[in-house]
Amino acid sequence: MQWITHGVKLRWKRGSPPPFDHGVSLRDATRQQQVWLDAEKERLLQNGAWTRATRRSHVSRAFLVPKSGTNKWRLVVDFRWLNQWCVKNRVKMETLKKLRRLARPGDWCFSFDLQDGFHALGIHPDFQRFMQFDLQGDLLQCSAVPFGWNDAPRVFCKFVRVMVEALRSPQAAEDRREIRKLRDGSAVRQRWSVRRRAGGAGENANRHSGMRVLPYMDDFLVLVDSQREGFLRREKVQLVLHRLGLQRNEKKGQWEPTQVVEHLGLEVDLKLGQFRVTERRVHKIHTRAKEILCNAARNRRWIPAMRLASFTGLCQSVYLAVPAARLYLRELYFVLAEKRSWGAKVKISRAARGDLEWWPRLLVMSRWNGRKIWRSPTKAKVHTDSSMMAWGGVLNVKFPARGFWSDEMRNWHITHLELEAVYKTMQAFLKELEGKVVRLYCDNQAVVAMLSHFTSRNPDLMRRMRRLWLLLDLHDIELQARYIRSEANVWADNLSRCEDLDD
Repeated sequence: MQWITHGVKLRWKRGSPPPFDHGVSLRDATRQQQVWLDAEKERLLQNGAWTRATRRSHVSRAFLVPKSGTNKWRLVVDFRWLNQWCVKNRVKMETLKKLRRLARPGDWCFSFDLQDGFHALGIHPDFQRFMQFDLQGDLLQCSAVPFGWNDAPRVFCKFVRVMVEALRSPQAAEDRREIRKLRDGSAVRQRWSVRRRAGGAGENANRHSGMRVLPYMDDFLVLVDSQREGFLRREKVQLVLHRLGLQRNEKKGQWEPTQVVEHLGLEVDLKLGQFRVTERRVHKIHTRAKEILCNAARNRRWIPAMRLASFTGLCQSVYLAVPAARLYLRELYFVLAEKRSWGAKVKISRAARGDLEWWPRLLVMSRWNGRKIWRSPTKAKVHTDSSMMAWGGVLNVKFPARGFWSDEMRNWHITHLELEAVYKTMQAFLKELEGKVVRLYCDNQAVVAMLSHFTSRNPDLMRRMRRLWLLLDLHDIELQARYIRSEANVWADNLSRCEDLDD
């Protein structure tokens, strides 16, 4: 590819930015930071990720971000001004959510990180001057893809895709001649695309006859059938990395095949089939929540918007393991929506304080920490419907339930009534549904969408959603919402529209 040979070019929205100078960075570094910074600067200059600039042109600021649990930092250049001029394309990454389709019960796995993965790709010499920064009087520029550039994730994922296809291909990992040709990414990808079209079964067949790899930026999870196969697959991974000139970070990842691995902040248990939040991350969430609550108490409920946003991002990252995560974040998002700017403060509402008080309970309420990787088979089917007059529900297309709305409730929006109909139906069949997986059919798309994620931007709907979730959680009911057309939802529809209880 051109990127490997000549480097990545920046793409402008409306021409390149005029020169700017944001000054000298990190003048106030502590002694400990300075020791790390000197060593890091020397390392990155030696491996070619940075070069010294000869002429001051487009100078951004740099700052240090501490790495959790270590005495190390990550140096990030603040390219926000530059990013306003750069074209940014969205990139779709493969997350742990895909593990449900990729993994099988009883699998083994191992994981690895790339050493300085972003630095494997260079920046085109003509564009390096746009990525300058002044580090304590030393004018430097990025000669490799840096953190902070808005198009870096897309560029890196596109580059890594070649390696992932090599690992997923059943032939490439075996044939050294194929691996040598990986350096010509376009030729290899063209050949693999021909193989996929000729294979009949398509890409999925190749993935399962080759390696089952789950990539996320520079983190990779490899799934295997047995521990023995894991050792064999490791050798092939090492071979592909070597041929591509890439290195594995030996200090990160789980290189020994196992059935329980920590990956992307979650504990993945392939033996029990569960996602769990790691103990370290649970303590981190607990500490952050307590800090925000204490800060709010001291400052009349006012806290920095960035601090709250950082906390919501941390909690959102564990939603695969905590089913109620989104349910107890919505009030915090309502608060963030009121911010004037990211540098401003926001006022914590009483409802938002309740959300913040819920998260520390993960330490003591272990039943909220853990979600099945593979969904259980459906054990019950429920149909619901609502009109402006009444609600109706049917269990397993055999047993009906219904009721009328009060005069006050008849003034509600139909979406509120449809959600209330779900709650009433669950209550009516509680004994029959307890401990079961329930497939719920509803002809209101908004309600189905809300129940699929258990979140809504409407505060009233959110309160009703929490009440429903608590009912389901208390009786160990797993709800799977599905949309059904109104004309197919006959019995529940009739129950909600009959005016006489004896009909």
